[in-house]
Amino acid sequence: MAVSICAFNSTELNNQELIDDGLNLFVEWELSDMFSDLLLSREVAMNNEQGELDQIASLLKIDIEAIYTMSNYWDKEQEIEHLSRHNNEDDRAKQLEIIQENNFNLIGNIDTVYETILSLEREIVKEEDLKFLLKKYNPGFYDDYDYFLKERKPYQLNLLMDLSKIKEFIEFVKPLDADTVYFKFKTII
Repeated sequence: MAVSICAFNSTELNNQELIDDGLNLFVEWELSDMFSDLLLSREVAMNNEQGELDQIASLLKIDIEAIYTMSNYWDKEQEIEHLSRHNNEDDRAKQLEIIQENNFNLIGNIDTVYETILSLEREIVKEEDLKFLLKKYNPGFYDDYDYFLKERKPYQLNLLMDLSKIKEFIEFVKPLDADTVYFKFKTII
């Protein structure tokens, strides 16, 4: 499953013409499949184990909830598809309320996310390679734990590179008046 980082200017959310034209999405940058797995590791961790991103947060003593909550944004396409699965009007109304609350809670998160990414980068560089510090609760989940090494090998992505992409993305969209960033997951066919 691929993941992209996306951004919008929340003041445009009140302009129906812009919403209909999809102009509130400035740009979409792809992150590595490994980063997608990292975000999802919390969901697949079992028996009170921590996924790798939670382990990293614990080791570095950083609150990373701002990164996880970026996965909770529902764009119009996702909202329509999700609501179409519910036949009962009451169920649709409840689901729409949950979607709207999730989206509302994300509005204006760009500075918090940026500070979290800066903190992660700064602390990861200070640590030994995370590969050797993480408990492999689900070794088959990642193709290669070298993703957690600080060293950048040719043609191999790592966590620091993904964090750097997120940081650069935020630095690019912020002057364009973006105030909200989120992740969009796409199934690769």
